[in-house]
Amino acid sequence: MIVSQVRSTCYQVVSASGLSCVLLLSVLRPTLMRNSMLLGVGLWFIPNLYAAYQIFGRMHKLSARQLLTLFYYSECIKLLLIGVIFVIMLRSCWVIVPDLILGYGITQIIFCCIFARWSNR
Repeated sequence: MIVSQVRSTCYQVVSASGLSCVLLLSVLRPTLMRNSMLLGVGLWFIPNLYAAYQIFGRMHKLSARQLLTLFYYSECIKLLLIGVIFVIMLRSCWVIVPDLILGYGITQIIFCCIFARWSNR
């Protein structure tokens, strides 16, 4: 019981601190850096939204084997989308790569913490 409460509190602290870090960095940074971080968030959000839509939209209609095949298929498409969108963003001259990766990474960490907290319920 105490372990689960500590774990839950840790997830809350990490997700709150990560979110506040993103907000603080995006407010304090100049416009170009802030836009690069927001593009990193978009780089994470768009392919993951596609994968979630593919999997959860058909979850109840498929058998376990078909669902696993669909999962791997949507993960491959997601990785391809991430690569294509990342190359497109790098081709534009105004993107700052470390801030782009920072926005992507922080968004991934926040999502993992929220998902881990949600799956413990």
